[in-house]
Amino acid sequence: MDFMESNRGKILFALFVCMIAFIGYRSANRTMTQPLEAPASASLSKEAIEPIIKEYILNNPEVIIESVESMQKRKSQDMEKQIQSNIDAKRSEIESTVGSPFAGNQDGNMIVVMFYDYNCNYCKKANEVLNQLMDADKSVKVIYKPIPILGPNSEYLSKLMLTIYKTSPDKFKVIHDNIMGLKQIEKSDIEGVVTKNGLNLGVLEAAMTKPEIQELQTQIMNLAAAIHINGAPVFIINGRFNQGLMDVDMMKQMLASPPEAPAPAPAEPSKAE
Repeated sequence: MDFMESNRGKILFALFVCMIAFIGYRSANRTMTQPLEAPASASLSKEAIEPIIKEYILNNPEVIIESVESMQKRKSQDMEKQIQSNIDAKRSEIESTVGSPFAGNQDGNMIVVMFYDYNCNYCKKANEVLNQLMDADKSVKVIYKPIPILGPNSEYLSKLMLTIYKTSPDKFKVIHDNIMGLKQIEKSDIEGVVTKNGLNLGVLEAAMTKPEIQELQTQIMNLAAAIHINGAPVFIINGRFNQGLMDVDMMKQMLASPPEAPAPAPAEPSKAE
């Protein structure tokens, strides 16, 4: 019932397509077997057409699913093409480290950009994969773009980490990894991680209120919106888009393959969790 309700418009469209196909088929057969007459659509009333469509759908129910799936696939492909076009137009901004934390090889030409949320479980797994990648390939540079899409706590963490990078860049990576390693992020946990690394949470929270921090966060969110990112994690690897969790081998494959090569399929769902 939920499927039928949520796809009512698509199903009606599929019925319409089936009707046109059937009429075309009938018209073609008639042309082959008898002189051309008035178009079939003109000679069939609504009352005559509806039973024909109903019978066809009942005898061939798979056409509804096939039609809906085909429409969804085309929509997804069109969206991916648009996103890649947006990335091409914004690539220099995406790979800029002005205000955005980064790790790995500062001068590396193998660039992985991750858009993520500190409360996203898939993002936490993705962070582990990125660390494995940097350990395995010293030419890789990873750029971190936090997008707080999971509520106020995520926004707090995003601004906090941007502040840490702005004020104590050498502390960012270790604190980032510590926080990403927490299953549930409580204020006491954050304070413990920050204090353990020689920083004062109160001082950082005061610095978080400065306009420049809000401006950095706004720039990242505007960039994500311009690319049309609506979930996490998202990777842009050497200028190519991949939404969803990836493993190390998949990342290596994308880094090694030429730009025109297709990206590997995501290993897991891409919605933030």
